[in-house]
Amino acid sequence: MVRAKSILIACLRNTTAAAYAVIPGNESVLLVCAGTEGSFSIDDFYAAGLIARILAENGFSLSDLAWSAALLAARNVNEVVNEKTCRHLRTLKEKSFSEDISYCLEVDASHIIPIYNPEEEYIHVTLLRFSLFVQGQKQSYFSADPRLTADFYGT
Repeated sequence: MVRAKSILIACLRNTTAAAYAVIPGNESVLLVCAGTEGSFSIDDFYAAGLIARILAENGFSLSDLAWSAALLAARNVNEVVNEKTCRHLRTLKEKSFSEDISYCLEVDASHIIPIYNPEEEYIHVTLLRFSLFVQGQKQSYFSADPRLTADFYGT
């Protein structure tokens, strides 16, 4: 059984923020895809691949499965996650959720990270600020603004 100090909740909309949120202070990260009704879902795998790529670029060792996801995530999201490849997307479209689908497929549109603390049974939501500076090489700056946080308690 895996025990985690905290669980970050990620999706296509916050993959970069989620990846950079776990890098400091972690030697090991487990990416778990939610799937759809107990089955594999390509959209989750693609999001995990985006996170895995960033982790690999920052010195994390990836499993073969994580590398597979990372290689897939090198492609454009609409090439990988579409009506032909994603059963869940087709189901949502049939139920007239087309606008929701477009929203969900916006890669890195948000820097909000829900973080679940399993010991205290609450979700802490934080907005992380992220900037890239290019001066001959890629540098990353990532910090949390404590004024932009909220906690949600419950079971």
